[in-house]
Amino acid sequence: MAKSVTDFAVGMDGTVAVITSYKFLYIRNMNVLWQRLNEVRYDVYYSISICDSNTIFITTFNLDLIKGVYNSYTNTYNWEYVTSGGYRIFLQTSCASRDQSLWLLGPYSYISRYISEHRQIVRSDMAFMQMKALSEEYVIGVDYSNRLWVYSYGTWRLIRDGVKGATINYNGDIFFIDSDNFIFTIKEN
Repeated sequence: MAKSVTDFAVGMDGTVAVITSYKFLYIRNMNVLWQRLNEVRYDVYYSISICDSNTIFITTFNLDLIKGVYNSYTNTYNWEYVTSGGYRIFLQTSCASRDQSLWLLGPYSYISRYISEHRQIVRSDMAFMQMKALSEEYVIGVDYSNRLWVYSYGTWRLIRDGVKGATINYNGDIFFIDSDNFIFTIKEN
């Protein structure tokens, strides 16, 4: 499965969610093997974010933002549209582990903080292909030149070149994949 991963997220409790290039959605918690989530309404997944152990956000190739809430009685996720269609274009979502603020990679690939369906606060003036959030004031992003950036309290700072993808855990540790497909960690906080 590792060769075909297009996006992944790690929750505070160790839950891992993965989207493969075949556009299948898998999830694993600390005590269970990988489980494929079957949701027939959404053909193709683009990005994924774990907000807490019971809440997942995904974006689809239709650029919709969708929320999945775990139902412990049925051992399934109930999916609902947060936004869909129209002028709202969401390439990626990230729910911050420290405060559950929701971040979006939206129109023109700018990073925004989601407030409501009709209000987002733009936090970048350059285009990104990926981002992950830690809190309202701390976000990482990978731009289209494969450079890893950190947004901290209103300022963007360059961290590293040659990065294919990155994520951040609840401790503020940044994990990234380099151009040779090796995974590294950077301890920022």
